[in-house]
Amino acid sequence: LLREHAGQQPPVELLFPDGSPRRDVFARVFHNGSTQLLGLLCSDTAANQEASQTILTLSSRHYVYDVRSQEFLGFGDRITLELDLQPRFLALLPARPESIELKRVAQPVSAGTDLAITGAVHFNQDAGLETLAQAVHLRVLDAEGNELEWFRQNVLFRGQTFTVHLPLSRSIAAGSYRVTAKHAFTGLETSTTFEVVNR
Repeated sequence: LLREHAGQQPPVELLFPDGSPRRDVFARVFHNGSTQLLGLLCSDTAANQEASQTILTLSSRHYVYDVRSQEFLGFGDRITLELDLQPRFLALLPARPESIELKRVAQPVSAGTDLAITGAVHFNQDAGLETLAQAVHLRVLDAEGNELEWFRQNVLFRGQTFTVHLPLSRSIAAGSYRVTAKHAFTGLETSTTFEVVNR
């Protein structure tokens, strides 16, 4: 109706394979900069007990990821999905993340300092990334591989680079620690290490 009467295209449309619109799926679009997040939930009907093919049409071409499974679904303005009663949460991005890195930490690190670690997400293109919103999930593990849960955090940022702050207590044990960062949309992972000394 938007296209017919106002000359505008909705940001997303859901169609059956024959091109008719799906009216049994609740859809919500969230905007953050140039990133769009799309939530989908099929109505609880007998027909939706089994997965069925659905065509997702977009107003422009995007790189589409299933955030829950961290699976790349494709690039374009028309993506084929299999929908059932399980909720779906998709990320629609203007560029494709290809790798993630944490910069090397200058060694050693003194206990009682605020350790800042810089990271970056590398994309398949450099243009138009300033407003691209994304997140990484951060964890810190000791030398035995045990997670130090009080360091766990989600880092939200726009663009390609981010900074992680780890306040190291004066009582932290000396030794080697590993920091891991996982991209929230794609599952891309990276890690770096730092060595703590007590002076």
